[in-house]
Amino acid sequence: MQPKFEVYPDAADQWRWRLLAGNGQIVAVSGESFTSPTDATRATQVVRRISTDAPVEQLAPEAKPEPTKTTRAMDKLKAGRGRQEIEVPASPDPKVPPAVDA
Repeated sequence: MQPKFEVYPDAADQWRWRLLAGNGQIVAVSGESFTSPTDATRATQVVRRISTDAPVEQLAPEAKPEPTKTTRAMDKLKAGRGRQEIEVPASPDPKVPPAVDA
């Protein structure tokens, strides 16, 4: 299979693109959504055009951006392979199940 871009609708009825490698693995995704498939397709053309000459820059560890609340949550989910562990406080009365805040 050849590497290819796919343009697809997302859950918010917007359009996004993703780049698939020859083995079908997703190697890049759009960082934003677009209002139409035409706009998403245009974005893939921009990526193709500007990435041809883009240098690779390796950042020093201290230059790494601070993780956001979202990236920390995603890291925890990845570490748990999609399972999220929650801490449930013990109930003072053994007959009453503990309350769980979702």
